[in-house]
Amino acid sequence: MWFLAAFFLLIFLFMIVDTLARIRAGTDPWSRARQRKAAEQADNLLTQAEARLLCDQDAEAEVLLQSALGKAEQCDALLASQALDGLARLRIRHGDYASAVPLLERAVALEEQWPVSKPNYVALLNRMLAEARSHLGS
Repeated sequence: MWFLAAFFLLIFLFMIVDTLARIRAGTDPWSRARQRKAAEQADNLLTQAEARLLCDQDAEAEVLLQSALGKAEQCDALLASQALDGLARLRIRHGDYASAVPLLERAVALEEQWPVSKPNYVALLNRMLAEARSHLGS
């Protein structure tokens, strides 16, 4: 009888150790759910920021883009690139090419981590980066 109790105790301890290892590795279901939620929040913030940019509400857009970037950096490189792109466009709008260039460089550098390939978006980012650099050179 005590063998059975010891067996179940060992299984229980193994489950606890396995769960802790998954949590540390970020592969547990709760971690994935948190990442999905962060990605949804980042996407919503990006949508709100785009609307503010279209309405020339730059201060509000910047706050939303910074928040989106903070969320996206935790979970989705493509969303992070989009937030960096938005921040760079905001800087370019105000003629601040010097601070737009590093943002665009970071956005392009994240491409290899994107969950899907977006060649047209990469081309757009590279074109914006080249234009921003050309303004610095003149």
